[in-house]
Amino acid sequence: MASDRFVNWTTRKPTREEVQLVIEDYLGEMASEIRWERDRFFVTLVGKHSHPLRRIEGASPILTREPDPGWEGRYMEIWPDPDGNCLDVMTRQQDELTNRIADGLAQLFARFWEGKLDE
Repeated sequence: MASDRFVNWTTRKPTREEVQLVIEDYLGEMASEIRWERDRFFVTLVGKHSHPLRRIEGASPILTREPDPGWEGRYMEIWPDPDGNCLDVMTRQQDELTNRIADGLAQLFARFWEGKLDE
């Protein structure tokens, strides 16, 4: 399952280079790789999925299940719209921590460039 955080702009918009700089500085050493491929940034974070509720009785299985094979690592995709009007900070099958990091990144872009955040 993918989770998208869309930031839309009408006036001030970050360039692709500014998007990369913000990603690098926001994540610092938490990012093991940031690369541009085709039409988006692929960001790999250090570590593997965590399951903070896995030992709590009665926790929802969706919050405690192990990730599907191939999805164990933490990562996100950041897609700048070719026209620069929108940015999608997307996670796919990620844990709570990775999703909160992605939320914060999208909020930072919206706040600084005075955009509207739609989830």
